[in-house]
Order: sequence, then C-alpha cells, then structure tokens
Amino acid sequence: MPINKRDRSFQNIVRELDIEKIPVEYVDSVTLILKSGDSIIFEGEDLEEIEEDNVISFIMAMSADLAEEYGSEVENLEIIMNYSRLEQEIVDKTKALLNKGPKDDKSNTSV
Repeated sequence: MPINKRDRSFQNIVRELDIEKIPVEYVDSVTLILKSGDSIIFEGEDLEEIEEDNVISFIMAMSADLAEEYGSEVENLEIIMNYSRLEQEIVDKTKALLNKGPKDDKSNTSV
C-alpha cells in the first residue's frame, strides 16, 4: 500500500516567517495545554465568535483567566493552521497578479 506524503515545502516557508497576526480563516484550532494535562480547545464556532482582530493574542491574553478557572497554569499553546487554504489563496493571488497584462494595469508609470 503506497504512502502518500504531502509536500511540506510550503509549510517550511511559512514556518520561517515572523508572523504577528494569523487571520482566523487560516486557523483550524488553538489548544491551550495545561500543566495538569487538561486541554482547552478553541475551534470552528469558538474561533469565529471571538470578535477581536487578533484571535491568537486574545486567547493568549485570556489564558491567565482560564488557568485560574481550571486550577492549572498554561504550559503550552498549540496552533493548528490550515496550510492548504493559505497555500491555495497565495497561489490564486499570485496567478492573478502574474496573469495581469500591461493593458490591465491602471497605474500611471509613464515619466
């Protein structure tokens, strides 16, 4: 039985970036892992209901409150990104940009 391996080169490129903000549409889940071994998982509607501009920063900011509520400090934060969606959008926008001919360019670059 063949093993299908996904090309991870795009993930490696993204991993090298200094990302300050991750748009929620590219986040599948955020998990706070507590020292007690418990996990608090935010996904789907949980993430969509957060009305803050930077969802990850918001979850990190409220982690102290959650730690107190659960009686255990946060040990780790795990972010699961939807690389396929991010990659597809970058590919689509790049194709659109590269396929744009000079007649499509509305900017005035004449001297």
